[in-house]
Amino acid sequence: MPSLSGRTSLLIIAAAAAGCGRNDPVVTPLPKAEHDLCSIAQAYREAFEQDNKAPESFDELRPFLASFGNPDDMRVSPNDGQPYVVIWGADPNKGGAGPVQGMWSIIAHEQTGKGGRRSIADVRGLAATVTEEEFARLRFLTPKKKSGRP
Repeated sequence: MPSLSGRTSLLIIAAAAAGCGRNDPVVTPLPKAEHDLCSIAQAYREAFEQDNKAPESFDELRPFLASFGNPDDMRVSPNDGQPYVVIWGADPNKGGAGPVQGMWSIIAHEQTGKGGRRSIADVRGLAATVTEEEFARLRFLTPKKKSGRP
């Protein structure tokens, strides 16, 4: 039977051997649609905070999107080939937690997605890809009603 110091030596050798291998973290980049939507949501929030009003169009969002890359490259989904849907004119501070994957109120999403899945982004700028069933259960921001219009 090994002595106490022998057991300790075995533990030290085992611990050292376990640490000798490379355990670099595996980084998986976001799919392009999720990356685009994340950028759109963050730019939307920046525009709202700077101007104290929500952007009403892609052109109003463009200067804020430029810090994330070429805005024109972030306008159309690579999955369905359609422009992203953005909830224009909505206060991003009005969103709260929702029932799907911890996502809050959705500010932007793909029109149809691909393979029964759509990419989405919430008011915090977090992106995910959800099934159509999950998409139907999401909460979306509500745009502010224009005064003087029915």
